[in-house]
Amino acid sequence: MISTHVNPPWLGPNDYVEFLNRCFPGTWNQESFHWYLRRCFGGQATDIAVRSDGTRLLAMVAVCYRRVLAPDGQDIKVGIMLAGGTAPFEQRRGHYSALMQASLDIGRERGCEALLGFVTRQNGSGRGLSRLGAYSVPSFYITSRTARRPRRAVRWSAAARRFKASALGHPALLAQAAQMAQVAQGARKLRHVSIRYEDPADWVQQFLRRSHPVRICRPTHDSAALLESVGNTDRLQWLHCPEHRTIATIASLAEASARADRDFFMYTMDPLLARATQRIGLKVRDGFLKILPVHRSAADSVKHLSMQPWRLQSGDRM
Repeated sequence: MISTHVNPPWLGPNDYVEFLNRCFPGTWNQESFHWYLRRCFGGQATDIAVRSDGTRLLAMVAVCYRRVLAPDGQDIKVGIMLAGGTAPFEQRRGHYSALMQASLDIGRERGCEALLGFVTRQNGSGRGLSRLGAYSVPSFYITSRTARRPRRAVRWSAAARRFKASALGHPALLAQAAQMAQVAQGARKLRHVSIRYEDPADWVQQFLRRSHPVRICRPTHDSAALLESVGNTDRLQWLHCPEHRTIATIASLAEASARADRDFFMYTMDPLLARATQRIGLKVRDGFLKILPVHRSAADSVKHLSMQPWRLQSGDRM
């Protein structure tokens, strides 16, 4: 008999990793499972809802928890849905609807006002969230077209072209990156909706202690970037630099990846930045941040939140 369960005790890490690799071949291992699905944030563990036939896993989705802070002072708890998948040959059998209902129930029990989902424009789950009443905030997935240098539409210094990346194995580098993030967040008035990191340890776990190797890059004396090496791709997870040099810094990072015969990836919710990256030869894929109220009383506040400007770092996503 098919039923829905939350955090079933008969499923362990190996079961989830095996299942997720059936849904997304070759993308999951023990390290990624623990980082995405077993890591606490703000002292709260991630919940996993599953559909099963007896003990046979058919579909799953996880919900982890964050707080988002808006410029007008709105501060709410949200659940971020991730690792959603359905086994082959189990599509269109009601698993998605059942898991969305389970996610809403979990969100209400955990005191959330909304569930968030990061999706591309063509993603079927995104369309499902829209049918449930989710609001959409545009986002952009940016990648290198090929492992070649992007066209230069901007000028940057020789120092930016010669920067070196350092692996984040030394405590001093860890402290340096975390300190720069705290200074950057605290030095300016909040102008966009963003993820709130109350505990510096949570920021370190989110941006530095990821499931793949992370290195810090210093393109110029007043800029820094965190790159995660995932297979043959350099993922820009965090960037701090003067605003007027943002596109030049991204261009130098993408060029450095191309010189190393590697792909480049980043995420932004800034449409102007996304279009600027197209002018230096990068590829932009449209997406959305879906924001779904978990109960009717939260609908107005969630709608208001969705209408404010959002800015998330790539590494904020789950």
